[in-house]
Amino acid sequence: MGENLKSDCAAIKTSKIHANLDQQKLFSDGWWLTYCCCGGQVIGDVGNPYFGAEARELCMHSTCEMTEVGNPFCSGLSVFCCITQQCAFPMIDGSPTCVCFNKQLAGGGTESWKPNLFDFNPGFKDQFWIQYFLCGGCAVNGIGGNGRPMLGSMQKELCVKQATRCVAPIQDGILCSGLGTCLCFWEQMQFPPAENNPKIGCCGWKMNKFGTPKGPLGYGK
Repeated sequence: MGENLKSDCAAIKTSKIHANLDQQKLFSDGWWLTYCCCGGQVIGDVGNPYFGAEARELCMHSTCEMTEVGNPFCSGLSVFCCITQQCAFPMIDGSPTCVCFNKQLAGGGTESWKPNLFDFNPGFKDQFWIQYFLCGGCAVNGIGGNGRPMLGSMQKELCVKQATRCVAPIQDGILCSGLGTCLCFWEQMQFPPAENNPKIGCCGWKMNKFGTPKGPLGYGK
């Protein structure tokens, strides 16, 4: 997931989440249910993938992808200014049994506790733990200290894997851009509008005749 978010995100034209999340292919091959100026929906194939997305909205760059259910069942590390939270099931190596106001009440050594948030790899003692119990907890920390991001999150819950990080709000003159799919709905948005977009589209008709649509449920097969 970290590698996905390191890619250029000024205009999200192709996403590493899946090859079918391709802006220009959607414009060319997609059967547009609706499109208006800078965003819309295609009715396409189901299952390639079932869901997935990558988007940048001003300073927030996020991804969502489908993955296996286990290994682990759930995990996450997030930072929001002075708050750090971590949770995983099964618990990660080095997780204490119980901590209250930075006092460890039960459990063994925490030296091997090393989750990662993109390029940030905190140790257990790098923040002040308000509480930690079995597999997760909440801590306070200095803002931006020791390479800690101001804002960031990586999470996996069963088969859903997501990540968010803070980036420059305006890149190459583009304020927001994104691609996504959920079942048969495929979405694209960008502001200012992307080159070759349909401009206006409704039920397969589009103002910009770029490409040759494959028909309903045809895109992504």
